Amino acid sequence: MPITALVLFSALAAAQTGGGIPGFKLWKASQLKSMGASMKTSGPLKTAGESLGRFGHYSVSMSKREADGGAEFHQQVTDFFMVVTGEATLIVGGKIKSPHTTEPGEIRGPSIEGGERHTISPGDVVHIPPGVPHQLLAPKDFTYFVIKVDSR
Repeated sequence: MPITALVLFSALAAAQTGGGIPGFKLWKASQLKSMGASMKTSGPLKTAGESLGRFGHYSVSMSKREADGGAEFHQQVTDFFMVVTGEATLIVGGKIKSPHTTEPGEIRGPSIEGGERHTISPGDVVHIPPGVPHQLLAPKDFTYFVIKVDSR
């Protein structure tokens, strides 16, 4: 099984801890929905995020949006999203307009020129490999479970 699929299934199946199983975590669907509902967004992008843990070369978090996000591109990070609530348009591919580096390996911009548009909704799982520009257009309440796998 490819490492990214293994990481995804480990994180999705793994925040209850197992009695004697080191590192085991379980995030129940009801917990994720409740967490998303209680998150308060802020700032001009109306976003909120909560880290659920760091496990070696990957991290797990819960994110919420109530407005469109900017475009981004990770040189060495794979993103997995699992939609919990709401619906959004995910743009992948294309070219980031007015790109700028926000930190090493992280490129951001206001939008994407070109690219494919995909509607994503609860239960959908998305895999975005390193080097692929992406942007979430989420005009309403949208929550998603995020796994970031760092290949560095």
